[in-house]
Amino acid sequence: MTAAKLKPLAIKLLAGVKPPLKYCGGKTWLVPHLAEGIATHLNTTDGAYYEPFLGGGAMALALGRDKMVLSDTCEPLVEFYNQLAFGDPFEIHQALSRLVLAYGTETYGYGKIRERWNADGFGLIDRTAAFLYLNRLDYNGLWRVNLAGKFNVPRGRYKVPADDPMSFFPSMERLIEVHEALSGPGVEILPGHYRDVVKEMKHGDVGFFDPPYEGPGSFVAYTKEGFSADDHAELAQIAGVRARRGAVVLLTVSEHSRFRYEDGPFTIINTLERRAINSDTAGRKAAPCILMVSRGHEHLVRPT
Repeated sequence: MTAAKLKPLAIKLLAGVKPPLKYCGGKTWLVPHLAEGIATHLNTTDGAYYEPFLGGGAMALALGRDKMVLSDTCEPLVEFYNQLAFGDPFEIHQALSRLVLAYGTETYGYGKIRERWNADGFGLIDRTAAFLYLNRLDYNGLWRVNLAGKFNVPRGRYKVPADDPMSFFPSMERLIEVHEALSGPGVEILPGHYRDVVKEMKHGDVGFFDPPYEGPGSFVAYTKEGFSADDHAELAQIAGVRARRGAVVLLTVSEHSRFRYEDGPFTIINTLERRAINSDTAGRKAAPCILMVSRGHEHLVRPT
């Protein structure tokens, strides 16, 4: 079954919080289609919100629920959000300011911070600030590591105001908003594989799965393990089991993965969003995004 195509909507963030990170494949554009329906459902069931491929965290930040289980296999990302949620956003912003003052924002300074990052040369607060620094200045919002686990993304082509370089980064106020959205009493931000994190998903819960795209040219190098075709096949099976047991499952995949879900308990919704899925500009092509919705919960999606 295929529902109507989702058209772009004006962004409406329920918690009023935009992600502090640039992240390849972010889902801010889906927030106005899904956040209101998710929130309404959870208000009725008192269930928990699960997001096991956290990435930039646009949906979780839009929801700002007290009961959320958020996870990712990219440990620096999980560490960053844990520190921002349960630490002191003022200290993180101050540490970021010190890094910008000491290293600047051009290619040389960026390279020095990347080198120090890979040498594990930061304490916890400075490491959190360095992750934000690298993310905002790196190419295309990528977090890519090589087989040795070393971050290797070059600086992007950004113009940073020379007279006010901190204006290029999230403000103190933005970091405080993120802190408030993610610091609820029932919020967990966990490192680890999605299959372990979603074991506790039950009837009344909502899970939003946004895995790396599958297909030629797809970017999967967020960790040295990547995310293979076999991983996608396993995800289809696990997501189907969660849906059959009564949890609401919302899942985004590429057209290449569509066939994995056609026999499952999902309604398949085409979207008008097309994104580049290759970190190499020479091989970059637009790929349509497919939204999977557990059958019986199509009403949670706002189509227009």
